[in-house]
Amino acid sequence: MTAVESAAREPGTDRPVKSAAREPGTARPSESAAREPGTDRPTESPASEPLTGRVHSVQSLGAVDGPGLRSVVFLQGCPLRCAYCHNPDAWEFGGGTVTDAETLT
Repeated sequence: MTAVESAAREPGTDRPVKSAAREPGTARPSESAAREPGTDRPTESPASEPLTGRVHSVQSLGAVDGPGLRSVVFLQGCPLRCAYCHNPDAWEFGGGTVTDAETLT
């Protein structure tokens, strides 16, 4: 048994060490910024700041990747630069049309 394996076991046994439990209703440290203190509810942005994004295009009758028809919103700006990207014209971050979520729904 390696030092790493023995460190993950209770001393003198083959049982794994139990992880520390959180109290109910408390968030993990990585979640605390996105949650209201003491609750599991996500924080809400102020109503005065609408959610916006840069829209490259909208496809109203998307039928790819599953049964049925759906509307698809393609967003502008992607840093990945995949070799076989279907939308390389959407890579640039400055293009597209700034649109809020209310307009799209």
